[in-house]
Order: sequence, then C-alpha cells, then structure tokens
Amino acid sequence: MNRIIFDVGASNIKFALMTPEGEILQRKKVPTPWTGLEDYLKTFEDLAADCMDQADGIGISTNGRMMPDGNTYRAYTADYLTGVDIKKELEARLHLPVAVENDGEAAAIGEWQFGAGRGTNTSITIVLGSGMGAGMIVDGKPWRGVKRNGSMVFGQLIPSQLTESGYAISGIETGFMFLLMQAAGVKQMSMEQMTGPYFFELAEQGDPVILALLDNFARLWPVPFSTMP
Repeated sequence: MNRIIFDVGASNIKFALMTPEGEILQRKKVPTPWTGLEDYLKTFEDLAADCMDQADGIGISTNGRMMPDGNTYRAYTADYLTGVDIKKELEARLHLPVAVENDGEAAAIGEWQFGAGRGTNTSITIVLGSGMGAGMIVDGKPWRGVKRNGSMVFGQLIPSQLTESGYAISGIETGFMFLLMQAAGVKQMSMEQMTGPYFFELAEQGDPVILALLDNFARLWPVPFSTMP
C-alpha cells in the first residue's frame, strides 16, 4: 500500500503520498512552524488529513539530531522539540505506524534505491538546504553510527595550502550556512530571506553571483576526501 512521507526542513515541511516503488501521487509543502509543539504536530495532521485512508504507514525525514533511540529529539532546531518522541506523538495522532530517519540518511537511502547511488555498494550523499546534512551507505546498508547521527555534517574541512603530502587543513567551519550568509550579504537580504531553497532558485535562474559562490563552495569539497589516506 502507499506511504505518507514528511520531509522536515528548517524552512518547510514537505508532504508526499508515495507508492512503495517511489512514485509520488500527491505532494505539497507549508512553512515549518516554530511557534510551539502543538502547532508543529498539528501541521503533520493537516497535511495528511485527506489521504489517511490511502496509506498504511508514515515515514519522516527530519532535520536535527536524535537520541540513540532514533525517535526523540535533542536540542537543535527548536527548544520545544527537546525530549519529544516524534514517533510516539504522531502515532497517537495519525493512528498509523511511524518511522523516523535523519534527513541526511533518508536522502542517502533515497539516492541509493532510486537515484544517483542506485546499483552502488557504498556511497556518500551531501544534502544542502537551509543547513547541511549527509548520509552514508556502507557495504549495502545505511550507516547510522551507534547514536544514529553518524553521518551528520556540522562542519566542513577547508583545504588551505598544498604541501608535499597533500593539502593542509586550515580549520573547520559550518560551510553551507556561511555560504548562505555570503549570498545574503551580496544580495543585501536578511538570513530569513536567503534560505537554502531560495539560494538554489537563484542558481537555477542563472544568477552569476550565486553560481560563482556555489562553484567555489563545491570545489572545496573533493579535496579532503581525495587526499584522505
């Protein structure tokens, strides 16, 4: 039977009704509410209200860090989510089984099954949105680590100068958020306006400044991986 899918980001909550084969039958999105827990949970109910009888399960791809049980939030996106068991809360409201996955790992699983990673045995997926995430497939299985946050990216290694043995690493920074800050400064916009989705809208429109920033950012990534022993 079909599945109800939620992708929770810092900017939007995306909804899809999806077949087991990955075909999207219905989709929509709304801004992520940060006014409180009740508004947050009710958003899931409202998005799924007209198709509850068409699905037998719910999958949630969510930003933020989770406790080792995989269902309970640590403080990251909003204080009111700390200690909240998303699986338990939504199963009580929606009356269907719920599975919760970190958004970076969910993206890696999706690419592995249906996208760019299909047919591979080991892959790394980098997710750029309002923040940065990542997921890994290792030996044909999702790799989550003992705390189910093993693939999360909070920082980026920035190569400095070339040495005899390879690139020296000058520091660690949260790369994509800094990229959004750069873009906001150049465009004279606030950080609330310069979200990840809007950044990529500008890139798709061919904005030369945004494309130059993105090109420089992308060139930094392969170096640490390619020079690792």
